[in-house]
Amino acid sequence: MNPPDQEQPENPIQPNPQWKPRVLCGRCLYEIAGIAEGSRCPECGAVNIRGAHAGSHCTQVKYVWLAIFFGWLGVHNFAALRLIVGGVQLAVFLSAVALVLAGMSSRTIPVQQFSIALLMIGGLYVWALLEAMLVGRDGKGRPMPAARRRKR
Repeated sequence: MNPPDQEQPENPIQPNPQWKPRVLCGRCLYEIAGIAEGSRCPECGAVNIRGAHAGSHCTQVKYVWLAIFFGWLGVHNFAALRLIVGGVQLAVFLSAVALVLAGMSSRTIPVQQFSIALLMIGGLYVWALLEAMLVGRDGKGRPMPAARRRKR
């Protein structure tokens, strides 16, 4: 606090004139400070530089296809940077595989172990399909675009 005999500044919060908006590369998401949009990325050489407010690098189309074919592994969540959810799905899948392998070591797979593993993998697939229908943002909270248009 200023003593009463000193003058109070009119605006105590001054904008920083040297501040430049954060810019991310559209291909590799490399953070570039102070480069105008439309310039080349120094990391990958792409021309499509966009602002940090832009959407996710993972499109909804890519997310849905990964969920359909590899949803039981959690690959779609890793692609969308939802690492914790993807890790949980991968851990559940690996535990189901371990359950089947443990039953195979006794030369006959017990029906209970096999059915539990099958339910686990089926549950993972249902979980992945529900996520494919409901999730619209990536792990960083950015909206996933529906699809990318290719420039010709």
